[in-house]
Amino acid sequence: QDQQQQQQEEQQRQLRQLQQEHQRQLQALRDQQQQYQQEHQHLRQQNEALRTDENRLTQDIAGLTVRVDQLTRTTERLSTVQQLIPHLNVTIAQTRASHLRTLSTALQALLDPVQTAAQLQFVERLAQRSDLARGFYGTNGAAYRATIQGRNCCVKVLYNITTGMETRQLLARYDTERRLLERLGPHPNVLRVFSSFVDTVELRDLPSWDATHVSNRTLFVVQELHPTSLQLLIRARQEQRGRAPFFDRAEIIQLLCGMVDALLFLHEHHMAHRDFKADNVLVAPPEREGEPFVSVLADFGEALDMTHMPDWKMPLLADIPRGGAPFFLPPEIMLTEPGPGRFLDYSKSD
Repeated sequence: QDQQQQQQEEQQRQLRQLQQEHQRQLQALRDQQQQYQQEHQHLRQQNEALRTDENRLTQDIAGLTVRVDQLTRTTERLSTVQQLIPHLNVTIAQTRASHLRTLSTALQALLDPVQTAAQLQFVERLAQRSDLARGFYGTNGAAYRATIQGRNCCVKVLYNITTGMETRQLLARYDTERRLLERLGPHPNVLRVFSSFVDTVELRDLPSWDATHVSNRTLFVVQELHPTSLQLLIRARQEQRGRAPFFDRAEIIQLLCGMVDALLFLHEHHMAHRDFKADNVLVAPPEREGEPFVSVLADFGEALDMTHMPDWKMPLLADIPRGGAPFFLPPEIMLTEPGPGRFLDYSKSD
């Protein structure tokens, strides 16, 4: 019995040892599980951080791609500009020379203004009625090439249909345009008017005169001579070349520079032309090789002095004349309906 009791005690002791060892192993497994959970949480955080970095890198790459595209386009533009620089330098130099000739001509006209038709030598009719109807030097008169002491000029002879119209009334028909041009002053890309006067002559003695039932007493406007308009030049080039482009790059730059320079000059003097179109851009082709095209803005009959409207906005309470040909008016001018608080914004209309 003692031996059996000892064996049982030994077995119980071993069992307790086994239980203790099992508990230690279980605790070790729990500690290891907790460690694994912590490592898993850490890995998840690292994975999220990597995803965030990946998204950021993706956005950076997209931004860099856009930037590269922009730089590529900028490089292409710079390359184009570098190709245009020689043409622009030539145009600037030629324009400077044209400016000097313009000032010289204007000074001569101021010192010796034409006041009678007898001072003019009429050479030829510049345009027939078909050309006048297309906008060449206007439609209310005949345009002539004439000379004044050897200098070429254009003389516009008004059709005085009302035979009883007095001198004051004749001058009034051109007075608004004359006053606007006088306020502007000379500019090489704005049509220069040297003088305007009323005189009586035998109009039927003028070259190619075709008007009837008009008075011999009429208005004469002496202005700068340009042989054609941009519209007629485009048509001539179209017939000559058959298809676009109708102008070389250098010619386009010269024409655009002149037109933009004229419009900037007008806006600097707070004036809106309101009738800017190819018919109202007169052109002088180069007389000699290497000289530029000279484009000149003409026909200020619809021009508006915006001095009293510094924001370039004219109230539109009722339907009023808005400018020249409707087909060439900008949408914000053509489509604005009159009413309280409505206005015509001429700040960019040209």
